[in-house]
Amino acid sequence: GTLMSKLTRTYGREAMSTVRACRVDYYHQHDVDSWHDQLGSLGLYGVDAVFLNLAALAGPQPGRPDAMCAVNYRAPTAAARACEALGFGHFIQSSTQATKAERGGQVPYSRWKSMADFSLARMEKLPVTVLSIGLLYSRKDLDVGQRGAVLNMADLSLLPLTPVMGNGMAPLQPLEVDDAAHRLAFLALTEPAARPMQRHAFGNEPWARGSWSRLIAMNQRHFTLRVYDAVGPETLSMLELMRSFARLNGRELRPVLVDYRNLERVLNVASLGNLNRQFVSLLRSEQDAEQPIVGNPSVFEKLLGPDARLVRLDDLPVRTGSRRRHFPYANTLRWALSNYGVIEPGLALGVEVVTAYLFGKQVGA
Repeated sequence: GTLMSKLTRTYGREAMSTVRACRVDYYHQHDVDSWHDQLGSLGLYGVDAVFLNLAALAGPQPGRPDAMCAVNYRAPTAAARACEALGFGHFIQSSTQATKAERGGQVPYSRWKSMADFSLARMEKLPVTVLSIGLLYSRKDLDVGQRGAVLNMADLSLLPLTPVMGNGMAPLQPLEVDDAAHRLAFLALTEPAARPMQRHAFGNEPWARGSWSRLIAMNQRHFTLRVYDAVGPETLSMLELMRSFARLNGRELRPVLVDYRNLERVLNVASLGNLNRQFVSLLRSEQDAEQPIVGNPSVFEKLLGPDARLVRLDDLPVRTGSRRRHFPYANTLRWALSNYGVIEPGLALGVEVVTAYLFGKQVGA
């Protein structure tokens, strides 16, 4: 995945030599015995063994109706039970801040991730760390999501007119991928019980989303369970995030507020990197929520020491000349032709953007 490739490029293959590489099938490998035998055959057992689960599937896969359940829930929970039987010293789960969203239980991606987190938190003999990761971006490439995507959510900020869904106020906490990778490496190499716990003050709070993880973390599992908000240091609206990406590329954003409908119709056919139907549904719920979910990154930020700090978008230099990103028009055309179902809703979205820009209410007006 993106995080592990960053670590390998940064520290080299020799430093990563203790990492065991082996192909696994998250789509079908859901029984504990197969994980137990595969891990054991690699010589992985005992308190020095660590399982770092970075697998995730955020959108549906053609021909695989159960793909998100398989990858985000069945496979990792089976792997964790095998790790417990083999006496592993630590299981690290990369989860998502989306599990706490208003529609978290309605969206397949966040629902399966949340179920896996809950299952892991109840394991009695296996030390577990759950990271609720925010929106990842790369300061090197100034993009969002997984590398290799033909289109990217950040590319929308490079258009002459940028469509912004709803009122653009849905909160996001972008996390730089190097910051995430370094802290994941630290967690894998340190004793779980020796690390700080993210404290949550219950007071007279009503039972709410995420309460189960806080409750478990503060009672009988407080020696072996850690749950962190692995989010960026600043809370930005979708509109502010797009403005930041445009500014870093030496451009001025021209945002146009649009309805969710046409973009959702496009994303029902094909995703734009991390911008998929699941993500849009969660954005809509947080935009409309009375108390949108905002994570507290203070403990996660200081894992590497009291002076450690997470990168902010304002810390990054503005790109000039050939280093600027440009909207990939040719790739967009190829993407549309290979996913021809996006053409009709895409044209409707284009008409909506132009019409809203010419005759609608301007952003900030």
